[in-house]
Amino acid sequence: LNTYSIYLLTPYYFSKVFANLPIDLMMGVIFTPIAFYMIGFSDDPNVFGGFLGTLGLITLIATGLGYWVSCMAPNGDVALLVAILFVVIPLIPSGFIINLDEVPVYYIWLREASPFTWSFRLLMSIQWENYGDLQCSSRDREGGFCNEQNVPFNDGQAVLSYYGIDSDDKIIAAIVLCCLIVAYHFMAFGFLVLKSRTGTNLAK
Repeated sequence: LNTYSIYLLTPYYFSKVFANLPIDLMMGVIFTPIAFYMIGFSDDPNVFGGFLGTLGLITLIATGLGYWVSCMAPNGDVALLVAILFVVIPLIPSGFIINLDEVPVYYIWLREASPFTWSFRLLMSIQWENYGDLQCSSRDREGGFCNEQNVPFNDGQAVLSYYGIDSDDKIIAAIVLCCLIVAYHFMAFGFLVLKSRTGTNLAK
């Protein structure tokens, strides 16, 4: 990288990041309408916009994490293994597998540091905070999931409470996700600078 000092490292890295932004975000724009309506989320345009924006943040976090791991690892094989660890381990206490309130106290630090946790909080808050009363659908009745006298959740707030989520935290969640994007890129840039000074090759 930059073997002949044709360009400075700082403009190279950040121009590459910003040049790839449209391509990175385009996948979310294509994916969102398909997934959103297949899942059966609320038809509220604000919910759709929040879902789209959250997926955009998640995409940028994934990109930043990829840059960081690539700049940190000595080669592509190590980068792949490290990336798997950075995805699988933080996913466990993030709310997708274990409810947030049920995470053991010694893993709370991992829960709060995980981008999956804040993404989950934000997506759930956007979807459920103003959902209103929940009814037992005919499909749920046929599957034995509920009946008219026994509905697991009365409204959207009950869903959030079950998963240990406070809908008032969605602004904090969005801010944390933005901070993680910046942090990942600055850590990636730091490793890139270190490797350029030591003459170490990047992971390929």
